[in-house]
Amino acid sequence: MPMFLPLHLIWTASPEIFSSGIFQFRWFTILLLLGILLARKFYIDQTKKLPSSDIDFSRLFWVVIVVGLIVGRLLHVVFNQSYLFRMRPWQAVFPFEFDGGFRFMGTQGFSALGIFLGMLLASWLFTMRSKVRFAPLAGILVKCFLIVMIFVRLGNLFNGEQYGTPTDSKAGVVFAGTDQRGLMKVPCCVMRTPDGENPLSKVKSVEGNTLIHHQVGYKPVKLYLWFKPGVAEQLVREFLIGDVKAYLFDHKDHFFEPGDDALHYTIFLEEDQTFIGMVQTVGIARHPFQIYEAIVFLILLVVFLRSNWIKNAPYASGLMLVLFSALHFGLDFLREAQNLKWLPLHAEQLMLVPVVVLGILLLVKGSKPKE
Repeated sequence: MPMFLPLHLIWTASPEIFSSGIFQFRWFTILLLLGILLARKFYIDQTKKLPSSDIDFSRLFWVVIVVGLIVGRLLHVVFNQSYLFRMRPWQAVFPFEFDGGFRFMGTQGFSALGIFLGMLLASWLFTMRSKVRFAPLAGILVKCFLIVMIFVRLGNLFNGEQYGTPTDSKAGVVFAGTDQRGLMKVPCCVMRTPDGENPLSKVKSVEGNTLIHHQVGYKPVKLYLWFKPGVAEQLVREFLIGDVKAYLFDHKDHFFEPGDDALHYTIFLEEDQTFIGMVQTVGIARHPFQIYEAIVFLILLVVFLRSNWIKNAPYASGLMLVLFSALHFGLDFLREAQNLKWLPLHAEQLMLVPVVVLGILLLVKGSKPKE
């Protein structure tokens, strides 16, 4: 369970509610489905107020979602995995891996803003062939997108993904949960038996009390590793100085464990003759970007829901798009992501440009006096 401390939180929550064999019931899945269902209900309720009552907006909602997913996937590949178009073009559209089995690559294989752009594109194409105006539909879509993204970011928090840049502020979080589970899967022991059975029964992360290296976000962390009954002390020592050391060195996003320093560890023998290894290492506290964005999206959603006093639909929708883009653009500087080669910006920030342009066009259209 996560340790809720006033500062330097160590987040160790499991992404799974429960698992049994190959079946996994994950928090992210539940939160994503809940967000989509709430957004769908809101979408249908709001579109009923539009003048065209003969249109099946419940079916249109799923069309908009599918187009959004396709566009979001393609834009993610363009900015992050362009080699797929050359090596595995089918995987550029379908985010699945077939090597060693069939596996879904997860939500990180999509661009959230790309999905939003795809939803706007599908809605615009629909309004070109119907009597429904685009501006009111765009305003509804902004709110639907915010509803879904609030739940998605909470799901990202449980998954330990989409975190922010390192920070020394009190809001810093060490995302150690994924690494606790990762250590439980490390084969033992590379120095003796490659791909051997993992010897651990449990791993726990707590705040440490010593710090050797001092950089932005560096926080002392203790890792307690419980070994299975029957594991000999020599094997415990080999696993710690070989496999655990290598794992921490390779996972530089969450830990700083330099390769030229010896691992700082202690071995304890329990009364039942099982061993516990305690490793002193350095965790990297990061901005909890998932929480920041979920809070900002929630505030925006409340503000937009209270904006019904703006009777001019183009102006209201344009204001929503511009305000959403401006806040998202600024907040994205706190997210850990690779900048573009030709600009000191993230790909998600660049994709906000057409959203801003569309918002400005709607604002201009809404500002013109009616004839």
